[in-house]
Amino acid sequence: LFEINPAAKAVFTVFDANEDSRELSKCPHFRGHALRLMQSVDTIIEMNFDIRSSYFLILTIGSRHAAYGVPGEYFESIPPAYIYMIKQVLGKTFNKKIEEAWLALMKFVINTMKKGLNERKSIKRISVNVLK
Repeated sequence: LFEINPAAKAVFTVFDANEDSRELSKCPHFRGHALRLMQSVDTIIEMNFDIRSSYFLILTIGSRHAAYGVPGEYFESIPPAYIYMIKQVLGKTFNKKIEEAWLALMKFVINTMKKGLNERKSIKRISVNVLK
C-alpha cells in the first residue's frame, strides 16, 4: 500500500509507517490493521458476497476512517495493493479471472467505504454548522 501511495503513511499515526517494511510487518498495530482488513474481506466472502449484508459492514468501516482523517482517494490504493498480495500468495495459479473477480470485489469495497467516509464527514460538517 505504501509503495503505491506513500502519502498514505501520514494517516497511520499509531505506528511509524516510515519504518522498513520488514520491521513494519512486526509492529502489532500494523499487523492488527492488516488483520482487520483481511477479516472484513473474509466476512464478505462468508456472507456469500451478499451485497445487502456486506454493504452496511463496509459502510461502517468507511465511516470509521473519517475519524482518522483518511482522504477518500487513498482507498484507490487498496485494489492494486491487494492484487499484488494475492499474486504473491497464489503464484503461478493467479490468472486474469481471479484478478477480475478480486478487482470487482475491491471496487465494491472501496466505493462503499468512500460513501461511508463521505457520509460521516457530511454529518460532522452539519453538526459543526449547527453549533455555530
